[in-house]
Amino acid sequence: MKDLPLFDGLKPEERMQILDLAVKREFEPGHLLFEEGREKEALYLITRGQVKLWKSLPGGKRVTIWMAGPGDVLGEDSLFKDATHQKSATVNEEAFICTCFKSEFERFVKGNPGLAVRIIKSLGEKLSQSESWRGLLAGHDKKTQLGQLLLRLSGKFGSSADEGGGIELEITHQELAQFLGASRVTVTNSLSELPGVKTENSHLHLEKERLEGFIED
Repeated sequence: MKDLPLFDGLKPEERMQILDLAVKREFEPGHLLFEEGREKEALYLITRGQVKLWKSLPGGKRVTIWMAGPGDVLGEDSLFKDATHQKSATVNEEAFICTCFKSEFERFVKGNPGLAVRIIKSLGEKLSQSESWRGLLAGHDKKTQLGQLLLRLSGKFGSSADEGGGIELEITHQELAQFLGASRVTVTNSLSELPGVKTENSHLHLEKERLEGFIED
């Protein structure tokens, strides 16, 4: 946790203080980390694994907002206001997460104003990314939205598949459908029509240049 970008610039002894504050724990897939509508009580610092952020819609439907991974911090805004979670977070793959409870972390931040500035900057970057993502999706059909989503996810969670620039991405058709607010059938059909995309169960092989070329046309 002490190596997360949020804590860049802190002295070694200050990083150790943060480590002492944190409750460190491994979580299994499916664990509900926090729930929409509940009071924000902690910061969650992901050091390994993946967490899915989602919202509930009328009728019980869920829409996935984003996937958080190693180096991401959730719940920073709890330091600046008393508020409830606007989304839920579920562990998507086995994760190691450090939890810092609000009251304890607040005391530490008061003695480290530089960290408070970095947290504010982090919140601003998240807002900017969210607005950018909404702008990318606006006005496009589901197939184009899906292509944009795959490129964005592959940049964060993809792994190199070959020397030709191929990328492997592990995600199910249902998870992609929840991102786009579409049906699983729509996603499956769109995947079969996207250039540079091959599917095998929950594994996708992406030829990034071909997919980027489709998005730009």
